[in-house]
Amino acid sequence: MMKKVVSVLLGVCMVVGIGNIALGQVYLDKSLGDTGRVDKWEPIEVGPQLISVPGRLGVGARVAYFFPYSNDGVDSTIAGEGIVSYMVNSIFATALSVGYTRPQWDEPVDGHSELTYMNLTFELRGNPEPNFGLYLGFGPSLIFTNFDSATSDNVKAKDSFGMHVAIGFDYCITQNIVFNIDVKHLWFLDDYKVKVNDGDWEKEKLNSVIMGAGLKYFF
Repeated sequence: MMKKVVSVLLGVCMVVGIGNIALGQVYLDKSLGDTGRVDKWEPIEVGPQLISVPGRLGVGARVAYFFPYSNDGVDSTIAGEGIVSYMVNSIFATALSVGYTRPQWDEPVDGHSELTYMNLTFELRGNPEPNFGLYLGFGPSLIFTNFDSATSDNVKAKDSFGMHVAIGFDYCITQNIVFNIDVKHLWFLDDYKVKVNDGDWEKEKLNSVIMGAGLKYFF
C-alpha cells in the first residue's frame, strides 16, 4: 500500500513539474513573438550585490577625522581604525572597530593624549539596494588612554567608557570588496579625567564625532 502511495505522489510531482515547464514554454512563446523558442540561453550579469554578503566575515580599515567638539582645549586630529564585521543577514550586522589617535591638548596642560577607542556597533539596515546599503548603528564604547606631556609635568589619565550612535553606508565594489563611510557620535558616560603632578583629578569633556572612510574585505 505504501509503495502505491509513493508511486502516486511521484507521478503527481512529475505531472506538476512537466506542467510548469509547459506553462513556462507557453509564456516564452508568447513573449518572444514569432520566434517561438529560445535558440541560446545567455547568462545575466548582475554585478556585485550586498545580498550575497550575509553570513560572511569581513575585515577592513578606515581613516577617520576625530573631532572632540565638547572641549575647546583639544584639537581635532586624524585617527586610524581597524574593523571586523559580520553580516548576520541583509538587514543586521555587527562590527567591532578599534581606533587610535593622539589629539593635542592646550588646556589644562600642554601635550598629547593617546586614545585607543573600541566600538561594538549593532548595525540595522533598511531594504538594501543590490550593491548599496545605508545603516544606522548603536552600541557600547571603551576608551583606553595615556598622556604624553610636552612639559616636565607628570600627567596621568584614566580609562573611560561610553556609548555611540552611528550612520553610514556600504557600497559593493566587487563581491568581496566593500567601500564604507561611517560617522559616529561618541559620548563619554564617565568623563575623561586627567591629573597633573600631585593635584586632584580633573574632569574634562571629550565627547566626539568620528568621521571615517575605508574598505572592507569579505571572505
